[in-house]
Amino acid sequence: MLLSKLILTSLAVAILSPGVALANPAKYSKCSEINFQTVEAGTGYYFSDDCKSVYILPPRIGKMSVDQYQETGSLENICSTIESIEESNKNYHAVEEIYTRRMKKNAEEIIEKEEQIASGNIPEGKTVEDLENEILELTKKSRTMRKEILDFHSDYVKRMQHYAQREGSAGVFLIENSYNQLVEEFKQKNSTLNLNFKRIPLEQSYLSIVDKSPDPDINKVEMGAVLSLQVPGLSQMPLLQSIGNELNPEGASAVQNSSSTDIFGDALSGEIRMSAIGACGTRKESVHNSFSMKDIQSHIAANATYQYQVKVRRKHSLTFKMRELVRRIHEQTKKGGFFSRKTINRLIDERHTSSWITFHSESDDVRFEYT
Repeated sequence: MLLSKLILTSLAVAILSPGVALANPAKYSKCSEINFQTVEAGTGYYFSDDCKSVYILPPRIGKMSVDQYQETGSLENICSTIESIEESNKNYHAVEEIYTRRMKKNAEEIIEKEEQIASGNIPEGKTVEDLENEILELTKKSRTMRKEILDFHSDYVKRMQHYAQREGSAGVFLIENSYNQLVEEFKQKNSTLNLNFKRIPLEQSYLSIVDKSPDPDINKVEMGAVLSLQVPGLSQMPLLQSIGNELNPEGASAVQNSSSTDIFGDALSGEIRMSAIGACGTRKESVHNSFSMKDIQSHIAANATYQYQVKVRRKHSLTFKMRELVRRIHEQTKKGGFFSRKTINRLIDERHTSSWITFHSESDDVRFEYT
């Protein structure tokens, strides 16, 4: 399957100590004077602090193909049921638009009536109580319509999730990418710069393969198109990302399985089990025993998410009033020592300490500053 939009990057920035070698990738380096040429197929790069090494991010596009593909015997009937559910959702979209317009009109009328009550400008023949009752009735109608919309979508998601967890087909997958080739292209394009070109070390990498609606105006919930990818000899692979979850800044990830396997290796092959949702989406493209993602990209979308670390700089310093420091040292020496744990704790707890001592924290990345 051709991963036409392979890269969905989630970046985790690591804070590395000053003792770490200068050859690590740095988020903000001072290498702007280098006349570095980029490559169109790439997604980015980082220099090391000493400007001697450059770390290349994974390529923008990869390939995934499926061979020996077979559907389950009951898939035709299952696809008919799924198509009926999706058609019902499509038809309800018109009803939802009508309800939305009505709720907007109700909201405008409620605001108007509330303003009439607040200003005392009560329409002739009506009382404040009449307006309050009308507001309650409009609120009740809007609440009923909103509940109907939520109930329909909840039922739709529940029915579709059933088929997203049911097997619909199986085959043999092959993931290929040109990462090493990309690094070589960077190297050739910048051959006169005497740089060390490397792949950036990836901590985690995951695939997300979901079905998608050919009609962007229809409110369609993403469902998993693949149940599993299994590689012989590896007990924890498919590196499939749970639908609706992304890698968070701390590096934790809600995924179905954990593995150190790198999907950005030269090639990776194994068994693929598609859900009924994915198999029916594939079926709409009339593919046969072998196909690529390009053949089914109208109904199935595949993206890769990866996580890596880069270094940022951080500096801490203290400024203090010498006279106050000397006074406290003199005072605390009589009580057991200025640098005793008791004295340090007292300095931390004192509210007025900032009047004579100030802690400064500087960083070239505002997401990682202490205050």
